Amino acid sequence: MVASAYAIEFVKGFQGGNWGIRHDGFGERRVLEGHDGGSDDGLMLSACCKHFTAYDLELWGNLVDIASLLWFQNKIWRIRISRLFVVVYNKGLLWLWFFGCRGIPCSSKSLFEGLQEYTKRASYAAGCLDVPCKSRAGFQEAIHTVKRADFVVIVVGLDLTQERGDHDRVSLLLPGKQMALVSSVAAASKEPVILVLTGGGPLDVTFAKEEPRIASILWIGYPGESGGRALAEVLFGDFNPDGRLPITWYPESFTNIPMNDMKMRADPSQGYPGRTYRFYTGSRLYGFGDGLSYSKFTYNIISAPKKLSLSRPLKVDSSGNILQQAGDTLDYLRIDEVTSSNSLRFFVEITVTNIGDMDGGHTVMLFSRMTKVVKGAPKQQLIEFNRVHTGSYKSTATSILVDPCTHFSFANDYGEWILPLGDHRLMVGDIEHIVSIEIN
Repeated sequence: MVASAYAIEFVKGFQGGNWGIRHDGFGERRVLEGHDGGSDDGLMLSACCKHFTAYDLELWGNLVDIASLLWFQNKIWRIRISRLFVVVYNKGLLWLWFFGCRGIPCSSKSLFEGLQEYTKRASYAAGCLDVPCKSRAGFQEAIHTVKRADFVVIVVGLDLTQERGDHDRVSLLLPGKQMALVSSVAAASKEPVILVLTGGGPLDVTFAKEEPRIASILWIGYPGESGGRALAEVLFGDFNPDGRLPITWYPESFTNIPMNDMKMRADPSQGYPGRTYRFYTGSRLYGFGDGLSYSKFTYNIISAPKKLSLSRPLKVDSSGNILQQAGDTLDYLRIDEVTSSNSLRFFVEITVTNIGDMDGGHTVMLFSRMTKVVKGAPKQQLIEFNRVHTGSYKSTATSILVDPCTHFSFANDYGEWILPLGDHRLMVGDIEHIVSIEIN
């Protein structure tokens, strides 16, 4: 509480200057106004005990990060509305949330109210009376109403009763009877439904991924006070989503792995599948970097080297005698043996082409992996990502700096940071490029 109070006061101090106080019926909203005091272009600040963020909802632009609203399912489509029906676990406000901290929103507006701004012919049913969803008491009302709707949006997932800093989940499944609610509503709907998921971590919704009556799955995290508006803009096609999943979504079976076993690499002899996209070998629901858009993007690597050369390091004993001869075969170099790491750096030039009908942002993710099996090496690892905005049927160029001593290396079983020699594969989407590291 002390830290939280301090953080809020810290941000209020940051807000010093020509700040106006607007009363909107729900607390106070501090807005940085123009010198004339009449500008509507306000910069609002939000405080939490672990962060503070300056944001401008109208001019967010390229500041949208990799974990924005995220489409999962095989196809996505925009609503052309006449009658919309929304089934949610709780019509109330989804509070601003960041690593277990809650803040008072500038204006309290639910997801349903955000959708109502786009269509007045929208109806609502609770389905589940709360997030734990222990009862089917609201199912019949939801099923009865959904049969009259042209399109159906189902909102399920988590809140702080299910996960927070001092309360871990023990399951990756939807709480209580939420899964049954989704299946019942989808079966009753005239058209395939849109499933919206809230929560701060993975959910095993395999049933929904495999259900043809669920056309789209959208993960919105904990969306905060503008979540309803953001969701409506995506569903009605005013915004082209471009989020990428920042974590691997594991199946429920992954909960059988002891959470205090933090080994990264897989151990088949122990039935241990490893952790993270770099080493995990088990089945997955969605992978790190997954995400869909209303547009489709293609890539082309237009510039990258094919070969990098290193000088052979010489090992000597305590007397200065050379131990490593010119004819010796090397599979790797220790990073501390590489004397010219800066000279190995290079840029990968990439063109991104939008072959869809909508302009849109896109996160370009460049990965690397070895072409041969090397003990302890990750399956793949992210080098860097850039976000670009590309017009419909247009191309945008971007470049990513690659440092082989950082991006092609890993720690071996002895804790040594090593750079494997030979071919390394660069990957962006389904495009690949081989860079070979050789010893002179």
